[in-house]
Amino acid sequence: MTQTRPDIRTSTYHDALIDQMNSNFNKSPIMGVVRQSPIHNLDGFHLIMSLSADLTHDYLEGVCPRVMMDLLKEASSMRLLTYSKIQERMEQFIYGYFDSRDKPPAILIKHLQKNKITANKLPSFIVYKQLREIVDLVLSMPFRKHWLPILRDLSHAFQRSMIEHLPRQIVPKVHYCTEYDQVISDYGPAIKQWSMRYESYHFYFKKIALRTNNYKNLQKTLATRYRLKQAFSSFKMTQLNHNDQAIKIQKIKNNIFNNEMKCAIISHFGNIDMSKDLLQCHKFRYENIEYCRSSVYIISLMNLTETPKFVQVVNIIKLTHKWWLLVDMLATIGYDDKLCAWEIKSMDKYDLLDPCSMKYYYKGLDIYEIDNSTFVTFTARLTLH
Repeated sequence: MTQTRPDIRTSTYHDALIDQMNSNFNKSPIMGVVRQSPIHNLDGFHLIMSLSADLTHDYLEGVCPRVMMDLLKEASSMRLLTYSKIQERMEQFIYGYFDSRDKPPAILIKHLQKNKITANKLPSFIVYKQLREIVDLVLSMPFRKHWLPILRDLSHAFQRSMIEHLPRQIVPKVHYCTEYDQVISDYGPAIKQWSMRYESYHFYFKKIALRTNNYKNLQKTLATRYRLKQAFSSFKMTQLNHNDQAIKIQKIKNNIFNNEMKCAIISHFGNIDMSKDLLQCHKFRYENIEYCRSSVYIISLMNLTETPKFVQVVNIIKLTHKWWLLVDMLATIGYDDKLCAWEIKSMDKYDLLDPCSMKYYYKGLDIYEIDNSTFVTFTARLTLH
C-alpha cells in the first residue's frame, strides 16, 4: 500500500490475493481483500470486472473523513483551534437552506481524541488541497476525456503525499482512489455508479427497525414499509407529473421593489399595475428543480475559461398564467483557492428569466459572507460540453 506508483488491480492479481488469503492461517486482510466474494461462482462474474468503483465508500466514507480528521488534529496541535472550539463551531455553524439538507454530524471531542496523531512538520493542508481537486473531478458530470490524465497525475501525487505526510492513514481505499481515471475511462462518470441511493434506503430501514423494535422477518417488514412510503410520496408529490408547483403564493405590495427592479419588470412586461397584476411565491418547482428566493443558481458558463455565471433569485413573480424569476445578475470576482469557493458580488443589475427554459447546471447554492465578501461553493467541475 506504500507504493508511490501503485499497480492497477486486475482479475489475475485479485485471484492471487484470494489464494494468499486461503493459505493464510490468521485470515488477516491482504491489500484490502478480506475474503472471497459469496457470488464468485456466477457465470461471467468477477469482482474486479463486474463491479465498478463506488464514490460513496471510497471517498465520502473512506479517504475524505481521514484527511479531514487529520487536518483538524494538526490545526489543534499548532494551537490554531482547540478540540472544544472545533466541536463548538461545528454545532453553531448556520447552514443555508440547501446545505442544511446535507448537514454533516458534529465532530465531537471524543472523535478527535481517538487514535491521536502527532502533527507532521509539513501541514496536512497539502493533502487536503490535492484531495479537494480530485473530488471536484470525480464528482463531475459530464466528464471530459482530456481530464483523465489530470486526474491520474493528481491521484498519484495524492498517494505520494499521503505516504509522506500521513503514513498512518494509508488504507486500501487510498489505493483505490488512484484507479478512478481508469474506472471513468471504462464506465463513464463515476457519480452514475455510486451507492448514495442505497445508503439512504439503508438509513431509513435502520431507523424503522429501531423505532418498531421488530427484528423478526426484518426483510419483509422493511420492504413493505418502504413500499408504503414510496406509494404515499408518489401520491402526495406532483413532481412525477412534471408540473410546476408554487409554494406560499401571496399578493405583491408595490413597495417591495426598488427602482432598478421596477425598471426591469416594466422593461419586460410593459406598463402594468404591479400590486394588482402580479403574484409572488416563496418557492417554485419545475421538473424536480427547486427555485427558492435568496438562493444562487448557475445559468451559464463563460467561453474558454468556463467560469460560472451566477444569479440570485430576488423574487418569483407571476403574470397571468406564467411564473418568472426576478434575478440579480451577479458578477463573478474569481475563485478563492484557500476557501475552495467562488467570490461573487451584486451589481444591482436585474433581469427576468423563464425557469422553464433555463439550462440546469447545479442545484441551488447558499451564500456565505466572510470578511465583508460573499462566496458560494459547490463540489464539481462544470463544463460546456
